[in-house]
Amino acid sequence: MTATQYAEIAKLYADSQDKRPLRYGITDPSLYARIGDISGLEVLDLACGDGRLSRQFKLRGAKRVLGIDAEPKMIELAQTRETQDNLGIEYQVGRVGQLGKVGDFDLVVPGFLLHYAETKEELLRMCQDIYVNLKSGGIMIGINQNPDCPVNPHKKYGSTVEPCVPLVEGGLVTVRLFEEGNEKGVFHNYHWNKSTYESALAIAGFHDIQWIKMNASPEAIKERGKDFWQDWLNQPSLSIIEARK
Repeated sequence: MTATQYAEIAKLYADSQDKRPLRYGITDPSLYARIGDISGLEVLDLACGDGRLSRQFKLRGAKRVLGIDAEPKMIELAQTRETQDNLGIEYQVGRVGQLGKVGDFDLVVPGFLLHYAETKEELLRMCQDIYVNLKSGGIMIGINQNPDCPVNPHKKYGSTVEPCVPLVEGGLVTVRLFEEGNEKGVFHNYHWNKSTYESALAIAGFHDIQWIKMNASPEAIKERGKDFWQDWLNQPSLSIIEARK
């Protein structure tokens, strides 16, 4: 997402996250399960937004958390919350792809980041920024648009995803946010083939690149029933992407 897009919907986007069924029912629990125990680890949260995931990483035992986002208004929201909570999280404004080295981290989490690369060259620069900030043996675990299924027409999950037609490399993907069926915001990212992501990661130096399917959490199934989540699981517009240094 460009800084301009975030500037227009920063507060709305931040306020909507905990309310969106897709986030609390599928993406968040799937990400946390894949990351596992982070006690004592140093974590870099890229495209951190208002610090929602950063706060969770610190509460789950991370030794150090640095959150970076390209949109100053998002970092302002994150720092305001940090002033209230005093968790010891660091935040800074920065654009991945122009970031360079900011530290040595055990884990880098590019949450909803890589599919905002407008070109293959920018995608490679993003991957290089992630790589250079990982310790040897460190791991990247993020959430990304699913290249095999970049579509979700179901408002009930809090957002829809509309791919470009025909689906082409670098084509715009439109994401709409909904609350109680009403559209609250819209932004765009870009479609890249799975092989394009994997090539950029490999050129940057990563190995053991994996795409991991997400599932509804047991708590989410208990709350809403398995059938509620099945439409999205049949068309999973997001995936976990993982790679090792």
